[in-house]
Amino acid sequence: MAFSDWTNSLSKTPMLKAQHPEYETWTAGIHGKNNVTCIDCHMPKVQNAEGKLYTDHKIGNPFDNFAQTCANCHTQDKSCLAKSGRGT
Repeated sequence: MAFSDWTNSLSKTPMLKAQHPEYETWTAGIHGKNNVTCIDCHMPKVQNAEGKLYTDHKIGNPFDNFAQTCANCHTQDKSCLAKSGRGT
């Protein structure tokens, strides 16, 4: 990695910190107040062809993997959440 904000003192791993306005909105919102982390929504547990469960490291929009992300907590369907503006 060519850029990092800091380096972990134990693992010596270069790290990045969240630097987007959505982070502040998230911390004050329902997800932050319920201790839902970035990983819970943006790095879901998925299953490979052999049936092995693993954490998907392709960070993306949770709506792209609705069944593995949003549906773990929300009872509303995808279209209902999209209409409410919560799926953007």
